[in-house]
Amino acid sequence: MAKSEGDINLNLPEGDTLNDNAWTRFIEEKLQADLNYVWTVKGGDPYTQKLKLAIASNDLPDMFLVGFDEYLELIKNDMIEDLTDTYKIYASDGLKEMYTTDGGKALETLDVDGKIYGISSMSTIDNNSAEVWVRQDWLDKLNLEAPTNLERLKKVTKAFIEQDPDGNGKKDTVGIPGQSTFFKADMLSFDAIFNQNQSFPGYWIKDKSGEVVYGSTTPETKEALRILRDMYAEGLINKEFGAMKSDQASQLIASNKSGIFFGSWWAGWSPLSDSVKNDPSAVWRAYTLKQSEDGPYYAKQERPIGNILVVKKGFSHPEAAIKILNWEVQMQYEDQSIDPYKGASPPVHDNALPINLQLWRADSVLKLHELVVKLSAGEKLDEATYDGPKYLIEDATKVAELWTKGEDWLKQNSDKYGEPLSRVIGVQPLVAEKNIRRVYSEFYGKTKTMEKKWVNLSKLEDTAFMQIVLGNKPLDYFDQFVEEWNKQGGSQITEEVREQLK
Repeated sequence: MAKSEGDINLNLPEGDTLNDNAWTRFIEEKLQADLNYVWTVKGGDPYTQKLKLAIASNDLPDMFLVGFDEYLELIKNDMIEDLTDTYKIYASDGLKEMYTTDGGKALETLDVDGKIYGISSMSTIDNNSAEVWVRQDWLDKLNLEAPTNLERLKKVTKAFIEQDPDGNGKKDTVGIPGQSTFFKADMLSFDAIFNQNQSFPGYWIKDKSGEVVYGSTTPETKEALRILRDMYAEGLINKEFGAMKSDQASQLIASNKSGIFFGSWWAGWSPLSDSVKNDPSAVWRAYTLKQSEDGPYYAKQERPIGNILVVKKGFSHPEAAIKILNWEVQMQYEDQSIDPYKGASPPVHDNALPINLQLWRADSVLKLHELVVKLSAGEKLDEATYDGPKYLIEDATKVAELWTKGEDWLKQNSDKYGEPLSRVIGVQPLVAEKNIRRVYSEFYGKTKTMEKKWVNLSKLEDTAFMQIVLGNKPLDYFDQFVEEWNKQGGSQITEEVREQLK
């Protein structure tokens, strides 16, 4: 095998090494196999460079991790094994069940012409879905409704700017903070505005005719830019956002100069822990933004896969890769009593596993929330009859214990505030939403023209969108941008993407 060691402390006990530790010894015994690393490197970039050399010289390890682009390249060059039948035959029920938790999106993404050539890590459902976070105490003070649609959002933001919600007698509160990468960020982006308008910049999506198009070039994106442009002109968006980085925008929230922003469910850790530390009276709540009360909430999803485990073409035991994963899943999630490092303090880092694929249930955030809510309400769980993921019970119990102490206690202990607020308040709108439409990109690879022209096309896009929102260019400049984007390679790339998806 090959491994990126990373720049982290594995916390292995004395005598254990990356090559020889309790995890590797356990799996070697179970599989009657000999696990060795033909090479290891520090950090991610050196691994990628070393792997590229191995691919170029056709000197590959028996099994190794790759990114999606390398995955497609290796398939094209017939350098890795087809694992379709191997997975069907040898994957444990636990491993297979894990890949159902995202609705089959990971396996669908790995599929090339009806076959899978690797097993991937899982992403997390709704991990970066945009919500509106708002100071609930300010809403209540000003007798305002929650900003669940665009008109309410504008009304709330205007009131927060003009009506002195913090009561300090100064006009020092600002509108919605944003950052310069306002449609390419997980936190403090304006995705909530784009998505509620069925605009998904940066994603490949199907238009109304069923054709795959680039989401940044659609009429819906032009309309979303109009909305943002108007909000900026009205002063509802912080005037300095175009020059701000994420940490600068976060500081407006942490210092309680802004009581409303767009962010993911995990905003409780940052910037909200700093907000309540600086103002213990702050009460933050999260909402989904939709065009209408009974309409859909469009939740942009992260790529369903990360690293991919592949097997060298011609390796005599491709099933070994699946069997190793079976045991890792069983140790970490199904029967932690057999995990030789369970309970180690400090915990042994997962990178000491033979294959650190970062496997987890894609719905783990949603399931953990449900557990925390039940436990916080005093419900008792019978682990023998509980049919959910048992490995989450320990974490959920710890979070529930904190949440039941109350928000006032958490604010006074702000280092403990982030997780319970995120897992209870941050996730609640996503679980409660009955009409959620999860949106994935139709394409995650690179085409030949992309490799040559994507950097320049991205710059063209970034500049055009920013100039339109700031009012430096008219809204119809969007049409010129789309025309230029197509001329400079976008049209060719679109054709290549459609061809690859056939």
